[in-house]
Amino acid sequence: MTGEGLADLVVHALLEEHGTDVGTLWLVPGGALSADAAASAAALRFVDGSPGLGSDYFIGPVYGSILGLEDLTGDGLPELALSSGTEHEGGPFAPADGAVYVLASPLPATPGVTIPLAPSYALISALGAQAFGSAMAAGDLDADGVQDLVVSANEAQDLDGKFRGSVYVFAGPLAPGEYHEDAARNWVHAVGNDPYLDGGPGAMGTQLIATDLTGDGIADLVVTASSAAVTPQQLSTGEVYYLEGPLFGDPVVQDASGTLQGDPSVDGDNFGGIANAIGDTDGDGLPEIAFSGTGGRLSLRGNTFIVNGPVVGRVAALDRADTRFTGLADYDQAAFGAPAGDLDLDGTDDLAVSAIAVNGDTRGAVFLYYGPIPTGVVPIDVSPGATLWGDGGWPIAVAAGGDLNGDCAPDLAVGSRFSDSVSILAGGSL
Repeated sequence: MTGEGLADLVVHALLEEHGTDVGTLWLVPGGALSADAAASAAALRFVDGSPGLGSDYFIGPVYGSILGLEDLTGDGLPELALSSGTEHEGGPFAPADGAVYVLASPLPATPGVTIPLAPSYALISALGAQAFGSAMAAGDLDADGVQDLVVSANEAQDLDGKFRGSVYVFAGPLAPGEYHEDAARNWVHAVGNDPYLDGGPGAMGTQLIATDLTGDGIADLVVTASSAAVTPQQLSTGEVYYLEGPLFGDPVVQDASGTLQGDPSVDGDNFGGIANAIGDTDGDGLPEIAFSGTGGRLSLRGNTFIVNGPVVGRVAALDRADTRFTGLADYDQAAFGAPAGDLDLDGTDDLAVSAIAVNGDTRGAVFLYYGPIPTGVVPIDVSPGATLWGDGGWPIAVAAGGDLNGDCAPDLAVGSRFSDSVSILAGGSL
């Protein structure tokens, strides 16, 4: 984003200036990282400056997204998209409509500079779709060679009053200026059953993924709904909808080419609450996707499901997943699967699985599995390539794939949510 040829690191500070804006984002230019660097000294600082209620946060995977874009504007340069599904555009006591900011590069590389988010290259705010910006993704969904921007509003209310959620696709090249969700080229939505009484889609857009799952060169869209009820008796089982690209018109998720379902035998599996495209971890040339499941709200042992390729028809995740990493004890919450890039430089992507605790050890840990990853049911401590122990601060935010130090190897960043720290580990050394 700063034009020096190295990847940059973006870190979110959830409670920075709590109650006055949407938190703070720090962008550390590649090459500027040093041992025990303070964010204020090494980074650019992004704020929106608008009044808030202490709940207007840029953060994934719960409150919004931070998304690096290859080229959404068609100028050959990358962009940075920031969203907050809880931002109150109409003032601190207005409904939480949400907003998406798109920042164009190059950004200034001067450390310590504070940059207002507005005016941005583009500001997309909601007219009526509450929680707009709950999640974001980017991919070429219409086969025109330019990335499109996908934004969800998982609390959007349908005309019949049901909160099924909505997903909007904005065509690339993305136009500059300020506009709303009605400028979207495609609207992905649900119809039919009451999502909470009859079973069916509810709060769609918990997570979004746009990637080519079939190898045809066109991105496919994956939409998760972690609050969906597979049966009327079990709420928040969770469903995931696969929509094959290219997208035309306003697709209905009940017509999706495939649907993955969480485990209805447990109370509150919340399948798909976290989802990431993890690259090609099995060497077949196609990307896999990691989905979370709690294992039930009374257990929270956690599962990370790895699913290869497209999904056809309606199928249970327990049956369709190629690999299921499991927690060792209740409350481990081993449900955070993230791409790790090719850390060992063998040509196959690697996987990071984070757990808040490990068999009761509340330090938590990140388990690195070098590709090709194992298949079947795998307890998280069985034969990882490396184990990175936490400090009790929830080491659940993982970013990888970029070269932060100029050694031509991808690096790994691990953020501990309650420790106010991000650890950088050099690729090729793990």
